[in-house]
Amino acid sequence: MRRLLLIIVFAGMFVNYSLAQVDSHFSLFEYSQNVFNPGAAGSNNAMCVTSLHRQQWVGFGEGRPQTTLFSFDMPLAEILGVGLNINQDILGFQKDLNIGANIAYRMELDPGMLGIGLGLGVINRAIDGNWITNESLNGGTIYEDAAIPHMESKQLLI
Repeated sequence: MRRLLLIIVFAGMFVNYSLAQVDSHFSLFEYSQNVFNPGAAGSNNAMCVTSLHRQQWVGFGEGRPQTTLFSFDMPLAEILGVGLNINQDILGFQKDLNIGANIAYRMELDPGMLGIGLGLGVINRAIDGNWITNESLNGGTIYEDAAIPHMESKQLLI
């Protein structure tokens, strides 16, 4: 009972500091392992360049989900691998640009290799306040939120 109470208290302390994100969706995961797993950098023992583009709901026009990826990885030595990922994700009024660098330490285990990686990157998120929904295109009302800037550039100081 004491252990359960301790776990609940620690979990409650960290809930305030958790953040969620929306990861890009890829249908062919074997061609984009370097995006989700930094330990996969250099795992093919060759210089690998990958480019993927994905469109969902093609007939919907503007605002449909689109993902574009450029990925590069290569081994540096027998035990090191490096990688670079550039990923653009468009979903409705939101456009994300992710740029990440990966480094992997690879060690040989009996049946194969184990890659332990570290990935560092930046995310740039842009929001288009003038995005029009399909409902407004069909004669419905346009919902305007005063909190969303409409094609204005604002600088936030933190």
